[in-house]
Amino acid sequence: MNRVLKRVGGPAIWALTAAASLSAAALSSVPSYADDGCVPDWGAAGTIVREQGLRTVEQVAREGRNGVTGKIVQATLCQAGTRYVYRLVVRDPSGLLKNVVVEASAGSESGK
Repeated sequence: MNRVLKRVGGPAIWALTAAASLSAAALSSVPSYADDGCVPDWGAAGTIVREQGLRTVEQVAREGRNGVTGKIVQATLCQAGTRYVYRLVVRDPSGLLKNVVVEASAGSESGK
């Protein structure tokens, strides 16, 4: 199989394969919070956001506070007691992934 790859694409195929492997490894380390009182279905989450008057993920990203500087890779709406939070995985400008928890309510500014 290695001989076939070398003949077909040479170094370019190997570089593409390595990049794909690194991307898959980075995303596989992204935590899942579906079992922590989180809403796994974004259709249901959207309904909760509208009914509760919560900020959308887009609004949280635009505000750029609470450690949300960079690209949001994954967002999950979770209930923490009587309040809602977004558990986010954010790729910061240097390329590192970090977990951030942000209050979803419009008046709160707490995050981790």
